[in-house]
Amino acid sequence: MGGSGGGQARANQEAGEQQANAAQNVGRLQSDTALTTSEMRARAIEQAGLIGSQNSGINLSGVIEDRQVAGDEALQFQRDAFDQATELLDPFTKVGDQSLQALEEGATTEGFAKRLTDIMDGAAFQGLRDERLRASDSAASARGLNRSGSAIQAASDISTSTAMGLDSELMRRQLSNVNIDLQASNQLARFSKGFADSSGQITLGTANDIGGLRARQAASAAAAGAANNSARARSIIGAANARADGLDSSAFFLGSGEMGAAQARSMGLTGAEQARADARQARNNNIQAGVTAVAMVFASDERLKENMHKIGKIANLTWYEWDWKEEYRGMAGCEMMTGFGASEVQAKYPDCVQFVGDIKVINYPRLHDQLQNKLQTGVAA
Repeated sequence: MGGSGGGQARANQEAGEQQANAAQNVGRLQSDTALTTSEMRARAIEQAGLIGSQNSGINLSGVIEDRQVAGDEALQFQRDAFDQATELLDPFTKVGDQSLQALEEGATTEGFAKRLTDIMDGAAFQGLRDERLRASDSAASARGLNRSGSAIQAASDISTSTAMGLDSELMRRQLSNVNIDLQASNQLARFSKGFADSSGQITLGTANDIGGLRARQAASAAAAGAANNSARARSIIGAANARADGLDSSAFFLGSGEMGAAQARSMGLTGAEQARADARQARNNNIQAGVTAVAMVFASDERLKENMHKIGKIANLTWYEWDWKEEYRGMAGCEMMTGFGASEVQAKYPDCVQFVGDIKVINYPRLHDQLQNKLQTGVAA
């Protein structure tokens, strides 16, 4: 589980970094689009104003056509930029949609049961279940018993607990993907709004400019001098306003890109740290579950018992009877109320005692072989 948590942390952080890069790319793309569009509009306005001031009263149909072409090119540039941004963010939304569907399916009783069934029917999980059953058989054999129902139940419980842990890890990964999808969708929504606003401004600006050209074309020759000066002034002001609008839009989009990148990286780092914390907690839970399961089958640590009484000796070891402490009663493997003390076995047969966490556990098969050899050879304690 620790490895899974580390992998999830890296996946969250990498996804955050990828989305941050995408947000910055979208911001730069929007900025470049705004600058290019405003410059194209400014030049068209300047050209129209220059021709209008020099030729007021003449036919400006060519100028009007050029202005319309410039507006159409600016709109196409905006559409191309929007398509590129959508392509950058589309992978994040697709992964998120798939994960959201999986989460919705797993939220029902039938869906949750199917997820567990799919996990437990896998080849890797069957190997883990077989390993638990073999451990239960070994424990029963060490006590001279056949496989007990409690031991089988314990193996089954461990399998179910492990499957639910794997399912929880899978759900955390899917939830992380949904969060990434949400960030990508928000960024795409902001860019869509910017695209709509810019397209509207271009369309309105084109219409206004063409309207102004047609108005000048209809001006009378008597007002030619005044019209010339007015046309030139309007073209200068219009071009300056267009460039100013472009700079403002560029700064806004660059800032939005950087903010989106920062938010994406923050989400990635937060998700990574949460995944590591979840992995550490899951590992602690698994260790505790392993200690409890193994202790109940093999443990003879005196700290788990109370009311210990000597009832005899086998070879050079004392045989005890005892009661399990309250917190261990009723668990699988607690039927055995007699056996050796782990500390005494550790002192005389240290290779027959090992630790699970800080609990002393006797390897009964190995101890049985050594005691049998001692009894057969008649070696004194």
